[in-house]
Amino acid sequence: MPTYVYKCNECGREFEKVTSMADKDKVDCERCGGAVARMLTSFNFLGGKKPSLGGGPSCMERNSGSCPQTGGG
Repeated sequence: MPTYVYKCNECGREFEKVTSMADKDKVDCERCGGAVARMLTSFNFLGGKKPSLGGGPSCMERNSGSCPQTGGG
């Protein structure tokens, strides 16, 4: 099950909670019981390749050896 990060709208406490994807929006603050907002977080796949920032062929490959972003080829 994934871990989600929440922030309480009432007391401001931030906390992590392991919960199913189906129940990710059914969480209340662990301290005061108030309503929470799910926060955006980054994630990492263990054992996988690091993602490419470009997501495709390099500038040099796309432009036949000339790359305008770097000033030449």
